Amino acid sequence: MEKNTEKKPFDLRGESKAYAFESIKLYQHLTEYASKKEYNLSRHYLIAATRIGDFIRQEAYLDACHAASSAKYWLELLYNGGYIDDDQANAMLNYCDPLVRILYVKSHPDSRKAKDATSPSPAFNSSAAAKFQKGGAQ
Repeated sequence: MEKNTEKKPFDLRGESKAYAFESIKLYQHLTEYASKKEYNLSRHYLIAATRIGDFIRQEAYLDACHAASSAKYWLELLYNGGYIDDDQANAMLNYCDPLVRILYVKSHPDSRKAKDATSPSPAFNSSAAAKFQKGGAQ
């Protein structure tokens, strides 16, 4: 029996919706259940993270790319502020990083390479600590 080695296409709408749901859960955790409750940064993060899918539905890929980059910024602030730990940051980055890469390619067609346009790179393996240097901007 032959193995199917063909990659599945990246479902941009589905992945952005999954990211929005995970962002809502993180927001609820930060505002209701966390020992160190946070309302302002988490609200900005929630807005940016949920706007991605809205812009994708409108086929406004550049705006969606900006929203995804903004969500990563607010996520970095939550991490650097000690409101989320490595595991939480990595979980959210696993959703967000592929969206940023695909949206960048879709919104900048002149910079597209044929093989990069079809799917994101393999699973995100970096830790949040490497991605977000605690206490400072990257």
